[in-house]
Amino acid sequence: FEGIGESNLERLFKCLECSVKKHPKQQVIFNEGQVTHNFGIVLGGNLHLSAYDFYGNRQILANIGRGEMFAESFAVAGEPLPFEVCAAQDSAVLYIKYTKMCVVCRNACSYHTQLINNMMQIMAVKNISLTQKIRHITAKNVREKVLSYLYSVSKHKKSNYFDIPFNRQELADYLSVDRSNLSNELSKLKQSGIIEFERNRFKINRKG
Repeated sequence: FEGIGESNLERLFKCLECSVKKHPKQQVIFNEGQVTHNFGIVLGGNLHLSAYDFYGNRQILANIGRGEMFAESFAVAGEPLPFEVCAAQDSAVLYIKYTKMCVVCRNACSYHTQLINNMMQIMAVKNISLTQKIRHITAKNVREKVLSYLYSVSKHKKSNYFDIPFNRQELADYLSVDRSNLSNELSKLKQSGIIEFERNRFKINRKG
């Protein structure tokens, strides 16, 4: 909603038939294979986008935090979701109907046009983020996957100190590695002085 004044937001929400829903931790919001014409913006909490293989093993595709959007590409395309959307903690979500957003209303509101422009920019940024994840999970070994991810978060936060949105199992699922292998590699990196960490807070000391 950047560039849209607060005085116009209420009218815009009515135009788009927006709704706000609260989701308790672990509630499944969208199922894999579901078709939706709504996309969401997280107002509070965290969501995980996850996919499961034939054996039921989970891979976390993305963490969606406050202010971030999800399911927009599939709402636009009308295609089934290839992932499950689940609340990682108690969350609140603003839902917007794509069919209402994609057609500028008869008043040709400038703020409606601004919303469409903002949406295009967000989708472009998310494509860049997907490219970064591909780089993480295609690294040659667990060590390189971990460092690729941590360096990218550090760069994004513009700090050597940062929090990540995953616990150990979730980070393993995100990087497509075994949890014990991940824990072993983190311990080795800590012992060598490359990183420091306490739960999900990390510090990078030097290049690995």
